[in-house]
This record gives sequence, C-alpha cells and structure tokens, in this order.
Amino acid sequence: MAAVPFWSDFDPAEIRKILPWTMVMQRNGPNPEGHLIKLEGQRIIEASGINSMGKTLAEAFEPEMAKTKWEEMEMVAQERRPSYTLSPVPRDDRAFIDIYRGCFPFCDGVGTINRLVVIVAPVNDEIT
Repeated sequence: MAAVPFWSDFDPAEIRKILPWTMVMQRNGPNPEGHLIKLEGQRIIEASGINSMGKTLAEAFEPEMAKTKWEEMEMVAQERRPSYTLSPVPRDDRAFIDIYRGCFPFCDGVGTINRLVVIVAPVNDEIT
C-alpha cells in the first residue's frame, strides 16, 4: 500500500500562495454524489465562472463531466497516488482556458482516503 499523507498533517499555511488555486474534496461515498467540494479557491471560481463550494460533484457538474471527474478521483484514491492532467476548464463557456491539475490523496487515521486536494494552474495567462 502506497504511503499517503494524513489529513491531520495538512497545513494550509504552508501553501498559502497556492490556496486561491486549491480545491478540497471530501469523500463520503464511492460515486459523484459522495464527493463534496469543501473548499474552492477564489482563482478556481474565477476560472470556472461558478462557485461550487458546498456542492457534490453531481450537483456541480453535468452528469457526464461529474462521472469523468469522479473516475479520476476514484483512480487517485484506489491507486493511492496523485494524478496530473492537462485539460480545458470543465465548463462549456470556459473550455477555452487550458489548465494543469494535480489531484492529491489524503487519508484519515486508519488509512482511508477521505480527502482529495486539487491544485489548478492556468497553462497561459488568461487568468491573472
């Protein structure tokens, strides 16, 4: 089993420069409805044009996109290692903005992946 950092060791103060580009997902179940967006940085909100904080993947995205996002997060949780992607912003009216995205797993005290931290960075300087 791959070593995964504990959620209790996560210190936002250590990454404050990238907090505006950070999203924290809470894993409550093995489906898009079970992935809750607990934190969404201001720059992610600006890039996507939507504030999805407090919503599940199923509520925040169209069904096909929610399933795609969940599959990526499920892979990260099952493989217990980060994923890195390059893709457009997953919104029809913002798809012209390409972003790098890293998805990082965190576990609770018994080793269950219970949080995912997503860090986003624009490929170009469309968002400043």
